[in-house]
Amino acid sequence: VALCEQLLFENIALRPSELARAAGVCESALYAAFEKIGEETPHEMRTRILFEKAKELLLTTDLPIEHIADRLGFCSCTYFRKKFKENYGIAPREMRKTGAVL
Repeated sequence: VALCEQLLFENIALRPSELARAAGVCESALYAAFEKIGEETPHEMRTRILFEKAKELLLTTDLPIEHIADRLGFCSCTYFRKKFKENYGIAPREMRKTGAVL
């Protein structure tokens, strides 16, 4: 599971099947390992890392929010803003403005 987290930090676009292959296990073994730990699924881990990367880009760069959303693979900036606020309870612009560290 720790290896999967590292792999996702390096390449957030990995699908579960690709993640399993990169970790040297079959996809069912990947899900079994995550279930044994019980904290999150591969999808939830990917989502968490995605928003950690978004937060880091907001706080450490001047990239427009639209570029951050695009860079991280969101289908639209509006969707990115909505999901970011659901995840952190604060809009991306407000996080950048206040420098909030959550």
